[in-house]
Amino acid sequence: MTHEQQLHGSAHHEAGHAVAYAHHGLTIGPITFHGHGPQGPGRASLHLPQSSGPWEGYAIGAAAGHRAEIEWMRRTGLLTPTREWAAEMHSDGDRVAADEVIRQCFGTPLTFGQSLEPSDWMWLCARADEIVVTQWEQVARVASVLVDAWSSGQVSVAPEALLLDSEGCS
Repeated sequence: MTHEQQLHGSAHHEAGHAVAYAHHGLTIGPITFHGHGPQGPGRASLHLPQSSGPWEGYAIGAAAGHRAEIEWMRRTGLLTPTREWAAEMHSDGDRVAADEVIRQCFGTPLTFGQSLEPSDWMWLCARADEIVVTQWEQVARVASVLVDAWSSGQVSVAPEALLLDSEGCS
C-alpha cells in the first residue's frame, strides 16, 4: 500500500476505536500519530483514561479499531487476505487490552473463535462490526479529521476536534 493509503488505514483504525468508545459513553483522550519509520507511515494510538464505564465498551472498542481498518479497505477495494492479516497483526495491543478487560470481568483469558460468548474475540469483533458499519459516516468523518491533522504535521488530535456524536452512536 502507498504511504497515503497506510495513513488512511491508521486513521480509520483509530476512528473505529473513538466511535465505538463514544457509542458506549466512554470519554477518550487525544489520538497521537507515532510518525514515520523505515517500514512505512507509522501507527497511532488513542489515549483512553481510566473510567468506570461498561466492560463491553472497553472490550468492543478495542476490537473496533482493526474492524474499521478492514471495513475501510473493503469499501475502497484494497482488502486482500494479506492486508487483512497485516491489520490483524498490527492490532496485537488491542487484543491485549481486550484480554485484560475479559480477565478482570470473567476471570478467564480472552478466547479466539472458541465460542459465541462475550469473552471471545470473534464475539467482540462481531459487536464492533455492528457499530462500525452502522456508524460508518461518523467513522469516515473522524478518520478524515485525523488524516488532515496528521498530514499537516499535527501529531496529537484532541477529542474535541473529532466532533464525535455520542447521541448518534447510542
